[in-house]
Amino acid sequence: MKHGMERITYDRSIMNKHAFEVGLLEKNRIPGLWVRCDENGYYQIGVEINEEEVLRVADVLEDELIARIQYWSGKIDDIKSQYG
Repeated sequence: MKHGMERITYDRSIMNKHAFEVGLLEKNRIPGLWVRCDENGYYQIGVEINEEEVLRVADVLEDELIARIQYWSGKIDDIKSQYG
């Protein structure tokens, strides 16, 4: 994460929702937050930023997943206002 003068920017990729849905475990249990598992066993957390895209914000192992979901759930509105 980089702190700019006006806003925080995230060093993560913006993905098409259809691409992020591969391996999808849950979406919108927490509105706007998506979680998927990749082929290497990492859990990827994404924030829905518009009707077509998800910003991948974290890649974590299973033992970190719940803590990171809790962390990112508090950032959804800020991210949506920056990217949406």
